[in-house]
Amino acid sequence: MQVFVLGTLVARLILASPTPLSSAIGDLVDKGIAKSHLADVVGTDVPDSAKTYTVVNSKQIEFLKGWVDYAFASYRINSMADDKVLAKSAFAKHATLEYVATLDTFPALTVFIAVDRPASMIVVTFRGSDDETLYNTASRVNLVSLIAPGIGRVFGGAMQGVTKQGPTIVAKHRELLQKYPGFRTYVVGHSLGGLHAVFYSALNAKAILASAKTSDAGDATTKPENKATTADNHIPWQVITFACPMEGDKDFSEYYRGLNIPTFSVMNSFDPISYLPTEMLKYTRAVPRIVVDNHTNQTVQCHSTLTNLLARDLCTGRPELGSLSKEYHSAFWGNDGSHLGAKPNAI
Repeated sequence: MQVFVLGTLVARLILASPTPLSSAIGDLVDKGIAKSHLADVVGTDVPDSAKTYTVVNSKQIEFLKGWVDYAFASYRINSMADDKVLAKSAFAKHATLEYVATLDTFPALTVFIAVDRPASMIVVTFRGSDDETLYNTASRVNLVSLIAPGIGRVFGGAMQGVTKQGPTIVAKHRELLQKYPGFRTYVVGHSLGGLHAVFYSALNAKAILASAKTSDAGDATTKPENKATTADNHIPWQVITFACPMEGDKDFSEYYRGLNIPTFSVMNSFDPISYLPTEMLKYTRAVPRIVVDNHTNQTVQCHSTLTNLLARDLCTGRPELGSLSKEYHSAFWGNDGSHLGAKPNAI
């Protein structure tokens, strides 16, 4: 009961209500940036340094900016009839909507899949909590086993959503990978959707890629453009999340990083959701965060998943409590998704 009550307070904060901000995203797809491997642009190496972070440069930020559109498009896509939403995004304008699913009873989950043929991408995007059913899912902060004891426990409500809806999403995802052999998968999510993106990938990435047969030979992971190198050990699957709460316990963090799925989790330093549910409930971050410092507007890549409520370090702690505000939960680098159209079901 105590966990549920605390979860209720957490979920009330997780509900998104963005403050309109102006945005101007460059046409990254036409410039060819989206055809790059995200891990090659942003980088995944952790420098051997006493510092707790590395400054992210402007090219890396521009690349990440485009993915904000996918994350916020999820709040505006409720059915296949909403196929014009992505056309309003400079980054996603070449993508076509292929699948939309809504599980509107507990544990709730909403997802769409789009294919960007010029960029050779399949994009799976999960929505955050913008209605009462999704809010109820976000309120279940109890830790549950991911697959089996020993590999970690994760955010209960979000995990239940992926478990229940997952097989249908996986079936469509596999169908698209067979139709478009060699396309990379990008899994995107905002807030609760970020949790869904991580758990969907943790449960399914390796199996989906292994079964994605090409028309000529082997599976998608053996094609030359997809094959991992000994230097980076990349797989043709990326995860990009924004304002994601902490995903699970330390064991899950170790397990997830062992999957070698390049994952980029962006948070604003003043967003309270990104510091929840907190280590007091044995939570930690699955991967080091990319943090937008709302004091300076500088963006940094953290080196560690460690957290400490008492620390004032940008990557390991939190800013002064008086600085935290929900307005920082739903906009990144000036992009709040308003150019994609009105957000339905806003609370």
